[in-house]
Amino acid sequence: GYLHDLGKIAVPDEILKKGSNLTPAEWEIMKKHPVTGETICRPLKSLRLVLPIIRSHHEHSDGSGYPDGLAGETIPLGGRIIHACAAFHAMMSDRPYRPAIGVDQIINELRRQAGSQFDPRVVEALIAVVEQGEIDLANIRLESEPSVSTPSRQWRQQLETIDQLGARLGRETGVEQICRLTAEVAASLLPHDQARVYLVADDKR
Repeated sequence: GYLHDLGKIAVPDEILKKGSNLTPAEWEIMKKHPVTGETICRPLKSLRLVLPIIRSHHEHSDGSGYPDGLAGETIPLGGRIIHACAAFHAMMSDRPYRPAIGVDQIINELRRQAGSQFDPRVVEALIAVVEQGEIDLANIRLESEPSVSTPSRQWRQQLETIDQLGARLGRETGVEQICRLTAEVAASLLPHDQARVYLVADDKR
């Protein structure tokens, strides 16, 4: 959930914060963010199960979504859940292009789009959670757009460095070279001028 919109760091602020409809060209830029987010996270083995969720969180049940035009059960369940929850959060929050709307309106909209934009089972599960009071609706209204959408220049540079490391490591097979590259990147990202990598041997030493 925290990472699904990470790819928006590559979307210019003037598009993210635009108070009117996007142009076709701007929309094409916006539609790239699921793939960008997947690409950023791909070098991290701990996130391998999250990658399909990040990539698919804008797919629609009827196949009209992006980036791959998946439909129905072919969309990873995590992507279907994030898609509905992100839509709920967006409608509950003030956005540059429109004010927040009421919970009843949101529920009606989710049900209206069930089967076309959203998975009907996910919609009903989400509504049940809302109606049972398991979500702090007041806090959602106070939240702004996630800070990942307006990253600092330093954060962008760090992500680019990590992305480049993944590409470089993919071309290496030697343990020494992999450790050297990893240490170089760690030293460049952290407030130190040196980094050391320790390997655990097969005998656990």
